[in-house]
Amino acid sequence: MSVDRIVQTAAEKAALRDYGQAVEMEAAGVAAEARDAGLPFYAVRVVLDGAGESFHLDYNASRGPDGRFRVTRLLLASARRPHVALPEMARLRRRLRWTSEILGEFLAGCEF
Repeated sequence: MSVDRIVQTAAEKAALRDYGQAVEMEAAGVAAEARDAGLPFYAVRVVLDGAGESFHLDYNASRGPDGRFRVTRLLLASARRPHVALPEMARLRRRLRWTSEILGEFLAGCEF
């Protein structure tokens, strides 16, 4: 299932469980553009956060109208609650590195 926002809480994730195993934000838009252009589309994803996990920072509030993160907003939110923000961001950074390695290993083994 594709959504236009970050699913923040374990409860929100549980409510979406009937739609599939994972929720993502980007592939549906890219797939639509590829379809409109008559191009094939494949998406390979890795999951950064688990279904039972909630984010403690409101990442949606840090996004601009175009959907992109506004670093200033994220830094301000982090400064208001550093005891929550720093451990969460450190955890996400570790997972991002790990999932990037997994995705890279997968792609290195693909034949196109």
